[in-house]
Amino acid sequence: MLFSLRASPTIPVMHKHSQPSVGIVKVSPDMARTLLKTNTDNRTVRKNRVNNYATQMKRGQWKLTGDPIRISRTGRLLDGQHRLLAIIEANTEVETFVIEGLEDDTFTVIDSGLGRTPADALTFAGIGSASHISPVARILIGIENGLNIYNTEAMSLVTRQDVLDYSEANIEILRWAIGIGQRTDKAVDGIRTAWAVFAVIAQSATSPEEVEEFLGRIADGVGLVAGDPRLALRNWLARQRGWNSSSTKDNIGTFIRVYNHYLANRALNVVRPYTHDAKSEFPKVEITR
Repeated sequence: MLFSLRASPTIPVMHKHSQPSVGIVKVSPDMARTLLKTNTDNRTVRKNRVNNYATQMKRGQWKLTGDPIRISRTGRLLDGQHRLLAIIEANTEVETFVIEGLEDDTFTVIDSGLGRTPADALTFAGIGSASHISPVARILIGIENGLNIYNTEAMSLVTRQDVLDYSEANIEILRWAIGIGQRTDKAVDGIRTAWAVFAVIAQSATSPEEVEEFLGRIADGVGLVAGDPRLALRNWLARQRGWNSSSTKDNIGTFIRVYNHYLANRALNVVRPYTHDAKSEFPKVEITR
């Protein structure tokens, strides 16, 4: 029979089971500490993962899933140390599945599969084009919340649930941005995700129509003359084609800079691409209409 964590703030001695048993348990910080005492030869703790999980728990985003805390016949913790450490850090109770009575050598095959991505969460929720929408939404969440989008640890705070919530709340504009980003990338390169993120940021400061005009002329080159920022960007992209010398995030910054010239009617003949510098702030649209 599965041990009862509701009866005591500490974990009773595990019983040997002829078969593994499973149940739903509300794990408190004290219970988590007790379980972690049996944590031997587990993998190295990844602090950013603990912080990520704890943030979700504090925000009430942690969901009861089929991913359990696993305990062996001898009482050894086989899986769940990051979740248990997060419960302690968040100082909150979390409901989770617990499996007892597994063989000790089960540890060698746990977590050998692939983890679920934000795109998987969107697909499961029935959102089409998830693989295109997910990276766009993730970068936008980072920018809108003042995160350093170049910092992996900072961006790990953006959860699958965050991406799903943001995508559901902004699905129409995201689909529009993906579409226009795909068309522009096909015409002049520049990375589809970068164009889509730029389109969302730019339209929020001006309008979708102005963004479409800006990108449309970059794509087809019609009517552009020397000094037009759109021609300068189009030429820069032509020189970049096939080199893959700029990252998605750097391209977003470059597009915003050129858009600012365009909005201000400032002549631009040569594009100076944005390159990330820890001391500089990520570019913003300077003119709103």
